[in-house]
Amino acid sequence: MTTPRVSVLLITRDHEELVERALASIESQTLGEAIEVVVADDASSDRTLPIIAAWSERVDVEVRVLTAETRLGPALNRHRGFAACRGGYIAVLEGDDEWLSADGLRRQVELLDGHPELSMAATRTLAVDDATGSSQTVPPIGDDCALVEVTSGRMADGVRFPTSSCVVYRAEALERLNPGVFETVAHGWLVDLAMTEYGNVGLLPDVTTRHRVRHDGLRTDQGGSPDLRSLLPDHAHLLGPTVVRELDRDVGPPDTPVDGVPGTTAAGTASPPAGQRGGIVALDDYFPTKGTGFRIAEFDWMLRHGVVAEVMTTVRPLDPLVTEYGALHPRTYRQISPYDARRLADFECASVMFLNNAAYFLADLERHALPFVLTLYPGGGLHLGDAAAERKLRRVLGSPQLRHVITTQPLVTDLVREVSGGSVPVTEVLGVTVNPGYLQPGPGLRTNYFGSGKPALDVCFVAHRYTADGSDKGFPVFLESLRMLGDAGLPVRGHVVGGFGPADVGAEYADLDLTFSGVLSTPDLREFYLGMDVIVSPTAPGRLAPGAFDGFPTGACVEAALCGVALVATDPLDQNRLFTDGRDIHMPRADAAEVAERILDMVAEHDGVRRVAQAGLRTTRRAYGVDAQLWSRRRVLEAARAVGRDQQTVAPGDPLVSILVPTYNGERFLKAALRSALEQSHRNVEV
Repeated sequence: MTTPRVSVLLITRDHEELVERALASIESQTLGEAIEVVVADDASSDRTLPIIAAWSERVDVEVRVLTAETRLGPALNRHRGFAACRGGYIAVLEGDDEWLSADGLRRQVELLDGHPELSMAATRTLAVDDATGSSQTVPPIGDDCALVEVTSGRMADGVRFPTSSCVVYRAEALERLNPGVFETVAHGWLVDLAMTEYGNVGLLPDVTTRHRVRHDGLRTDQGGSPDLRSLLPDHAHLLGPTVVRELDRDVGPPDTPVDGVPGTTAAGTASPPAGQRGGIVALDDYFPTKGTGFRIAEFDWMLRHGVVAEVMTTVRPLDPLVTEYGALHPRTYRQISPYDARRLADFECASVMFLNNAAYFLADLERHALPFVLTLYPGGGLHLGDAAAERKLRRVLGSPQLRHVITTQPLVTDLVREVSGGSVPVTEVLGVTVNPGYLQPGPGLRTNYFGSGKPALDVCFVAHRYTADGSDKGFPVFLESLRMLGDAGLPVRGHVVGGFGPADVGAEYADLDLTFSGVLSTPDLREFYLGMDVIVSPTAPGRLAPGAFDGFPTGACVEAALCGVALVATDPLDQNRLFTDGRDIHMPRADAAEVAERILDMVAEHDGVRRVAQAGLRTTRRAYGVDAQLWSRRRVLEAARAVGRDQQTVAPGDPLVSILVPTYNGERFLKAALRSALEQSHRNVEV
């Protein structure tokens, strides 16, 4: 089934009296292309859902209904609706609103098609007071006004949209919003305001929506009309820097006709998606195994957004893994294939993670003269101070096909610049890509913490097992710290996720309250974290192999923090650039006594666990959101692809030739020697 370009999100809650009019207005649209209708129903107790079901059987439209057993509230219901939509454009319609114009949706879609710099397309609304029957047209810009562009400043100064039913959103921009926006009372206003970080609003003068202004507390969208500038002190962390700067001004810039706006906004715009052939191929050795959450998150997003055309993998057996992956990611599983070096000629650029992978694929990449981008995560053969690893790194960094390196830790950034001598472009994107499920709203509203009526402190340890005793990840430290917490009189429960079991626990810890869960899928792991108070991650470098180290914070810590879990994590190599010890994290040494002391300090403070957990959630959302992680990587990949084969320097099949220039006090002759080496006709050389 072809994915529709336009999704209509119908938001309902006990709308049996008016939902038929909303449905009829959807059916009347003359868009000229297929749409999907996603219904987000917030536990309606009347006939709303049966009415929608009957309508869906009658019309030739794909309809999907999201139900809820209990009330989610307008913000969370709206967000899950956005997340379920597959179209590149999302038109919202409240169940008690209706569209008045049959060509309104078409005109808004055409506006977004013609102006990729806009994040939203809006029309004016006829707002009818439910109690008095009086009406007004908003925003009041004048019937003969030309098409205008509304900035965040103009929105704050009063150019508002009383309902999201008059707006078509660009889905790529919605996906980039901080999920904390949907945890606020004023979420409707804040969503529209936050969207302007990624492009202003194109406002058509047409009145295409009828909005019912209710006074019974059942509004499912904006909820009042606050002074947007007054929201800034408490909500600035949820908005982008461009919006915050705009609202800090006394007066916003004037409205500008869209046709007079330059091609892009200051905040930048979405790049056009890459083609499905001749684009970028990702090469890997482990994807789509379910235990590699960050790979799955990054590759699925890149595939869905057309940045990467295909993932070729060496993992075997592949078929059962693809089947398992496809159950959770039905839109992208068909773009996974077994690695075939001969097919590299079909692509313009490659993306590779980890040093070992780059070394494995390098000969094939050079043979086919395929440019590539390398993402260097800790691990995967990257061991500090190891001679073999350094030789491998020099070989990869010296490849004429390497276009760019993405690093995720400051140590690695410094290492690449040192080894390459600054000859390779480097972009530092701190951390890892997380599954979109971790960026859902909800954790910011958590209250189920120890100290708030919860009888015991839930402390977890989450890690893959690479060594016999797990000391590289700090498993022995975790066990001993639990024992110390119990000895201090704290009611504590330990939870272990990963490759550890009861047989790995010594007799001295037999009395601990421990639960082992094995390896969990992403949805199950997120559900697990939502019940945890603290995650302990006392990693130790050099235990797995000389020079081996973990990134900071680990992927498990990032995912836990995004679920509102307080972080207690070591940073032995001083890689932290995001957190403040004692405010949004606790950073002891990998010592059980210090770990236990930090946890006891949190518990002793009134609401201390919740305070650290929620501060860590805010920090992590900023650093690991879609904008910070995926869009940063996307820009690098698409820039490398744009250069592509235009900078081809090596003829296919040319082997790498190493030219050794021994020197000893030879400065008089060295320039001549180097010049003669570099002037050789064989171009695939290293000196």
